[in-house]
Amino acid sequence: MAVLDGSRALHNSVLKHFPRARIQRCLVHKERNIKRCLSRRHHGSVSDVFKRLRSVEGEEAGREALADLERFLSRHSHKALESLHEAGEELITVHKLNAPSTLHTTLTNTNCIENPFRNTRAKIGRVKRWRAETDQAERWLAYSLLRAEKGFRRIKGYRQIPVLLKSLGWPSEAVEASLRSALGPPGHPASGGNGLHSTTPHPQAESEANCRTGTGQVNDKELHRNEDRDRQRVSTGFGTSPDARAKRMRPEHEQIDRDRFDQKYDYTVIHSPFG
Repeated sequence: MAVLDGSRALHNSVLKHFPRARIQRCLVHKERNIKRCLSRRHHGSVSDVFKRLRSVEGEEAGREALADLERFLSRHSHKALESLHEAGEELITVHKLNAPSTLHTTLTNTNCIENPFRNTRAKIGRVKRWRAETDQAERWLAYSLLRAEKGFRRIKGYRQIPVLLKSLGWPSEAVEASLRSALGPPGHPASGGNGLHSTTPHPQAESEANCRTGTGQVNDKELHRNEDRDRQRVSTGFGTSPDARAKRMRPEHEQIDRDRFDQKYDYTVIHSPFG
């Protein structure tokens, strides 16, 4: 499956190398193109229909939302209607695959690749003199993408990816392997993303304090439940505490006194069981 922005050259290239690829058109790009053909007073109505198209699940609901959009555009702009017909049913590919709606946030647009490209351009833009006789360009590109990779996070609904793979016709062995990867080994956070090496304020003391019974004993059941919650919070790799936010916002070049940092930020590092 490929998510494209509408470039015909890119569309043809994908089908040339992957003839069986299922193509989903980016709803963000298509919504933007349609709005260019309409008066501003209709933009809100178009946004509502596209929001509905992103949230509904299943082929029938997707076709119904697409039909409503087609009827609306037919009353207001022939040019906007042509833009919609240009994409056709590629706008509801994920709906036809019956992909869970939790995956629509990522699979109906190209946003997840736009940010790495923006970061790559920011890094490469610093170079003012390119030497054609060397591999400088390749090395800078590799460096920029590796730096962008440090900000990668698991997509929303990643646990439902095996359902999508099954709809795409993947072998059952590959689907089961993907399911094991999504759920993670017993006793460990789910694998994938930078959440395996994430920092967050240590939750143990808070968990025990909140789980004591009236007799002063620790309620084991409640403690384990809170530990699971804290482990999931750590595995997301995107802490929301002030300390975690401050750590992310520090400039890369800032030199931090390690002793002073350890006193101020009590953190836990979750390592991958796979090394």
